[in-house]
Amino acid sequence: MLKLSFAIRSFIFTSTIFASLIASFVQAPEYEKLKAEAEKLYVEKSFSLAHEAYLKIDRSKLPATEIRWLEFRLADTLWRGQAATNTNDDTKFNSAQQQLETLVKEGIGETKEHDQIWAEAHESLGDFFWTRQNQRNYGQAWPHYQQALEYWAGTKDIGTARGRYLKIIWTMADPPSREQYYYYGYYGNHIPLEILNNVLKIANNDNDKAHAHYLIAMTI
Repeated sequence: MLKLSFAIRSFIFTSTIFASLIASFVQAPEYEKLKAEAEKLYVEKSFSLAHEAYLKIDRSKLPATEIRWLEFRLADTLWRGQAATNTNDDTKFNSAQQQLETLVKEGIGETKEHDQIWAEAHESLGDFFWTRQNQRNYGQAWPHYQQALEYWAGTKDIGTARGRYLKIIWTMADPPSREQYYYYGYYGNHIPLEILNNVLKIANNDNDKAHAHYLIAMTI
């Protein structure tokens, strides 16, 4: 009787593990499909639609790194989607800010070093304070941009790092949807010379080099 009871428990345990593996196997292609659809909308800057697409993803079977990535995308698209509207309701802005700040505080990877999601959250917070209409708070944006820039400056993937580094610099110097009267430095957004010199070193085409020379001259 004891042997039979043990056998039944073993069968139930094995069946549970097998069912869990099957569920994970089935979810993988579905997850990749939903993720690809959401990312496509994100690249197209359809942030509200992207946010809805990310919400459809079932996080219950995802590994911890993918859950953190999903949490970042949800927070990032939440405020970006809201920023595209004319509403004065700041509920979504406050919620997104809190979520991004939490990701920054928890942004440690398995190697106990800051991971890419940590840098992405910092960049998003920088944009949050700097790029929104009627915001332009460079003082609050700069510390977040600085952290993101330091991360990308220390990564080994030179190609990706160059693109991300320059993207942040150009945004700092010339925010999207800027006012007609705006000029570089109007809001006190002077980029440190050592960072602009880094831009000059990594720039790999004439346009980026000319842009870097202009910002250096204006900063001086």
